[in-house]
Amino acid sequence: MKRIVVTHPEFPTTLLSIDQQKELARLGAFFERCFTTPNTGKIAWEQVYLNIREVGPASTILATDLGQTTAPYPDEGLGMFIGRLLDNGFSEQEVRVMVRDNPGGVLGARTTATAVAPR
Repeated sequence: MKRIVVTHPEFPTTLLSIDQQKELARLGAFFERCFTTPNTGKIAWEQVYLNIREVGPASTILATDLGQTTAPYPDEGLGMFIGRLLDNGFSEQEVRVMVRDNPGGVLGARTTATAVAPR
């Protein structure tokens, strides 16, 4: 297997520890972090920020998990997710890696940016 994406690492039924995420990242896994998990109160936003900082933007893919009729549109939710990250100290480059480069890399697309190492 060349690529693996772990979805919802912060979701209560999955809830991988930072150490578990770091080990999986070391093995090449990506983590799809979904807007809906913290936005619906299933986990604190601060925990999502901490997980990304500890495990690294280089192994993170941003997603929304939206599409429900009572929720924001997916593009709006992604914009809200990006805004929260920028407001909480993530750089535009780090966000670009998580929203463009990493998903493209998983799909085999070439990008011009380089990955950002964990802080």
